[in-house]
Amino acid sequence: MDSYNTNFQHLYVFENKLVKKPVSGLIVLHINYLLFSLTLKPYVIVLNLNTNTLQEPHIIIVDNDPDDNARFLNCFQHLNWHHQVKMLNDADALFELLDNTPHLNLLPTLIVLDYNLPRLGGETTLILLKKDKRFQSIPVVLFTTSISDRMEKQLLSLGALLCIRKPKTIDGIHWQVVELMELAKAQFHSHQMALTTK
Repeated sequence: MDSYNTNFQHLYVFENKLVKKPVSGLIVLHINYLLFSLTLKPYVIVLNLNTNTLQEPHIIIVDNDPDDNARFLNCFQHLNWHHQVKMLNDADALFELLDNTPHLNLLPTLIVLDYNLPRLGGETTLILLKKDKRFQSIPVVLFTTSISDRMEKQLLSLGALLCIRKPKTIDGIHWQVVELMELAKAQFHSHQMALTTK
């Protein structure tokens, strides 16, 4: 691990492991005076920043209600997750974003659809997502203010992962956001495990 100078070491972090040699596709980040092994020395940390793979779970929420969007985003911000969430107003914006994603591994970890979207409703959007081979593996959650057992069964049969009711209180929104975060994390880690076994 020694480099051109005894006071300067190279640590390479790749797939959560320290390695001694550079790996193709890594980007160098300079961090001065990193505390490592109880010694204070300058280090270079090389992180796995493969531009064709998400480095953390991401959620897209599609809802045309600005008040709901603001409340959800406020909860994500409070939990320091706002940089991993994108809020969209309709299905057209969703498909434009997905179509312009440069690599399949950069697609969102989870999509949350309001059932009552304008023009293309949540159900139709779900059907279109599941018909497209590029997007059909993305888990989709449907949420709405009210849902019957019959509607829920229909949406699940079309490929929805979950159907949930929109909460009416701030506390309810908070816990629903936490649930979505945990779901996205689980999906992300499952996807990462699948990639490493290929």
